[in-house]
Amino acid sequence: MSFNEYVANNTYSSGAFTPSAVIFDLDGTLLDTLGDITAALNHVMETRGFPIYSKTECADFIGEGSGRLISLALPESEQNEQRIAECAEHFFEIYEKCCCKTSLPYPGIPQLLSELSDRKIPTAVLSNKPHRFTEICISELLPDWNFEVVLGHREGTPRKPDPYSVMQIVDFLDLDASKIALIGDSPVDVATAAAVGMFSVAVTWGFRAESELREAGADMIISQPDELVSLF
Repeated sequence: MSFNEYVANNTYSSGAFTPSAVIFDLDGTLLDTLGDITAALNHVMETRGFPIYSKTECADFIGEGSGRLISLALPESEQNEQRIAECAEHFFEIYEKCCCKTSLPYPGIPQLLSELSDRKIPTAVLSNKPHRFTEICISELLPDWNFEVVLGHREGTPRKPDPYSVMQIVDFLDLDASKIALIGDSPVDVATAAAVGMFSVAVTWGFRAESELREAGADMIISQPDELVSLF
């Protein structure tokens, strides 16, 4: 389905909602990080004699934090707290060395961010990736754009779709949540937006199938970054 067909067949249209700010997910939305995540995960698995995964298989594990990533990758007999914690620590050690090795912004993302900047639209990033890696990826791979807030997962705070962190961003921006668009590639992002009454835009170039995004109830689904500009 083209974007024009989507607009014609849904309640929301390009003129029905004009966001005052945009919050982006990171992995699968702004950045294609799948190669580096897969490489780090497979290193952890291989050193323990566990199965390794293709990038397509690994993509299914991403979206709910590193602990969940490790838990899903481990053989069922190894899915206990001690083993998950041990493997997660090893994963962090490896990933810190390679998190920007092959990762890149998706095609069209630099142009989109520049367009939003030119239009003075505030932008932020909210990821379930650990906070230090989120900051590294933004500073190394998206250095030319000024995000008002960059938040990854921090110890002691709940992950998306819990509304805690997204509401911290909303409060900082001093805007009503209903005036903000949350852009992501997974049902987790759609649920996060729904939890606070935010407009959800799901992207099809990330780690989840379009059918999952439609089933999750995204307000809008786009297949190219420049389609987001139609909201403004």
